[in-house]
Amino acid sequence: MNILPDHIYAVATGDIVGSTTLDKGDRERLRDVMRQAGDTLRQLWPDTIPLPVALFAGDRWQFLTTTPAAILRPAIHYRAALIASELKVDTRISFGVGTVDYIPDSNLPEGEGPAFRRSGRPLDTMGKLGLLLSAGDDRRASGWNAALRMLDAVIRHQWTPARARAVTGANLALSQEQVGQLWSPPITQQSVADHLAAAEWKAIDDVFIAFEADWAQQAE
Repeated sequence: MNILPDHIYAVATGDIVGSTTLDKGDRERLRDVMRQAGDTLRQLWPDTIPLPVALFAGDRWQFLTTTPAAILRPAIHYRAALIASELKVDTRISFGVGTVDYIPDSNLPEGEGPAFRRSGRPLDTMGKLGLLLSAGDDRRASGWNAALRMLDAVIRHQWTPARARAVTGANLALSQEQVGQLWSPPITQQSVADHLAAAEWKAIDDVFIAFEADWAQQAE
């Protein structure tokens, strides 16, 4: 990957909540679940996620986007996919915004630069926080961290695996009938609508749209 020295990137780094409590069989399946979710992100957002989602340290994952505006929607999609999976696991996510010095052999976990440091280091001190954004002295970060705390609260307290699955479909702009086909056997359009309403999907999509618009602008 060709790194532009003054360009602003974003990095999302996450770890699986409660991974140490999984039994041996589920821990073995966890990597497959994480890898499948990561492969889906590359397929859905190939223009803004230029490298494969990296898995490392047992239960950690990481991906980079070419612009800060492009980081939130796929990161929450990844989280929804994990919650909707057979393992029903959740993940914390730490976002870092900044320049990138280098990524040796396109190996994301060995990448260096402010975006990587701001993403990786806070993950170990987040505690029960589910979402956190670090962007140096960019004044937008504090306001967005307040919004991310609200978003995390909705995900923690209102998302079930079924609601998360509905969100993954709605996030791709599928119709509710098409989202229903994600189940086997398929569920009705009304059931999908109920899941999305309970998941607060319209409000969450508004957050995505506002985030994308705000971070598409140059920092003041």
